[in-house]
Amino acid sequence: MENFNIKKILFIFIATSSLVGYPLIAILSNLFNFQSPILSLTLRLLIVFGCIIFLYKYNNISLHFNYIKLFFYIFFIIYVIRILFDAYISENQMSYDGHYYIIWFIGASVLPFIVLSNNNSYSNYDYLFKYIYIVTLIITIYLAFSSTQNFYDPESNIIVHTDRLQLYKLNPITIGIIGFSIVILSFYKIMFIKSKYNFIEVLPIFLGLYVGIESSSRGPLISFLFVLFLFFLKKIKYFIYFLCCVLFIYIFFPLENIYNFNIFSRIYGLYDGTEQSSVLRKASLLGAINQFLNNPLFGDALEENISHFYPHNSIIEAYMATGIFFGSIYFLLNISLFIKSIFLIKNNHNLSWIALLWIFNFFESIFSGSICFGYEFWVLSALLLSIGLRQKRFPD
Repeated sequence: MENFNIKKILFIFIATSSLVGYPLIAILSNLFNFQSPILSLTLRLLIVFGCIIFLYKYNNISLHFNYIKLFFYIFFIIYVIRILFDAYISENQMSYDGHYYIIWFIGASVLPFIVLSNNNSYSNYDYLFKYIYIVTLIITIYLAFSSTQNFYDPESNIIVHTDRLQLYKLNPITIGIIGFSIVILSFYKIMFIKSKYNFIEVLPIFLGLYVGIESSSRGPLISFLFVLFLFFLKKIKYFIYFLCCVLFIYIFFPLENIYNFNIFSRIYGLYDGTEQSSVLRKASLLGAINQFLNNPLFGDALEENISHFYPHNSIIEAYMATGIFFGSIYFLLNISLFIKSIFLIKNNHNLSWIALLWIFNFFESIFSGSICFGYEFWVLSALLLSIGLRQKRFPD
């Protein structure tokens, strides 16, 4: 019984801290004015040690042959080879030192993926939703009342002004993901986890919508609306919630100039070409495509050569970095997980909240995502892989 409890605690810690631990560390750093990477590094080390202990003590690697897991591991190996090659062999210019990419990709994504995707105990999920929901809600509440368009950057010793909601060490895209994630989790909680206090769950929905809109992040907003439409199309009796969210977002439209947020003008800028970041992203995407076409077999580089950054589209990034064969593996793996997510949602699986979050993060990765730094996507992919299709379901 003791080992079972320790195993469950480790599993919940690895899953929760890998998915929402880094934003929590960012708000703790801001709350206590502790502008140092020590907290973030400590969390990474704890996750790594937790994964190693879990794998060693509980022999967590499944011995059953699974093509999908095998291809994930193959892609991981090829991507790590690309990081090592670009960092220490080639002359490709990179934004960070090689060890930074290794720590983030292996420590924050690959090791948790191995542990979580090989979970063989359904009871490990008993409290996972609750802890992820609580931590995400805490972060959302703090962001709603404390994040700002002006923040102090201790590295440059200046006050930074931006037209998007953010904190030091917590960018607008992550803030948008957090805001809309709590909305998705709250809707799931209202619909499937029956409680006499369900009316209280409406408050996190409005807080999350506010934070998501104020972040002015297009990718999370568009992905969120797609997920809600998909979900409420299945649960047609709750479609009114989708319409209420659309109405809430629409109400913000005339307030954009008054309260100095610009998500709608940024979305419109995608089409008229006037929004600066849209122009830069378009150039980065075209550059990534050209790099792939120049080196289609093995890929060209980890980052796009013009911006020296990821091209904000994980599918194109996979082809640019790993070539036609391994890029196609990445693409097909996403297709297989998307189909599984649709199946879970359609059949009212009681872990469909993982499928909803996965679809949200998958579409977000097409607009703003990164393979190396997109730890949310890898954690949710691992959890999704570990779910059996014939396990528990909610009634229709």
